[in-house]
Amino acid sequence: MAAAHMSAIGYPDAAVTASGPDGGVDVKADNAIAQVKHWTAKVGSREIRDLNGTAAALSAQGIFYALSGYSAEAIRWADGVGLALFQYDQDRTVLPVSRRAAELSGQRVVTRLAPPPQTAEDRAFWNRQAPLQPGMRPKPAAAAKPRQGEGTFRAASYDSGHAAAVKAVASAEAKVRKRTQSSLAGRRARATRAEALIAAARKELARSARLPANDKRRKDHHRAARRLADQAVADL
Repeated sequence: MAAAHMSAIGYPDAAVTASGPDGGVDVKADNAIAQVKHWTAKVGSREIRDLNGTAAALSAQGIFYALSGYSAEAIRWADGVGLALFQYDQDRTVLPVSRRAAELSGQRVVTRLAPPPQTAEDRAFWNRQAPLQPGMRPKPAAAAKPRQGEGTFRAASYDSGHAAAVKAVASAEAKVRKRTQSSLAGRRARATRAEALIAAARKELARSARLPANDKRRKDHHRAARRLADQAVADL
């Protein structure tokens, strides 16, 4: 995933490194290196500093990919040194969360994606992809028992939120689709980038639809879908 994404943003020779003492580098190109973390916890500034030190020694662009995002301090530090931070999800959607990442990808910075996978199915998926770091193995979320009638009210509220998010994404998608028909190449190029955000928004809606009707995480997916849709329109 990381090597393919690096190729798409200007590093066509990106390739996965062989296992061994590589200084934490998972993907290399002629003038860029990348590290990938399949953690369920956010990546902190320590990991960012380590990668930046390796990148500086190699005179290469440092790029970081993380499943669960980054701490606020890590993002501030990356912006200060020009490190590119990307976050990806289970469906391999990759979006920028630092200024340098936005420059490389031609997209706007995404401040927050939906929380990392928490269902038993999603945890099993990610555990098959790569071993977690010691002490970072995901724990099943404790199921809270709703009070009498609370679950029904919450489900109705989330259903309403889902409908509003679907409407917002559909509206944004129509605007993006119209822009793809523009006679100006620049507008068409921006529309193509915006389509990736619309696709990510659709995936957030799909995740919400798969959850129980009164699951609180549905609200997070609705917010993420609307935020992505808004960014898609703003990028036009």
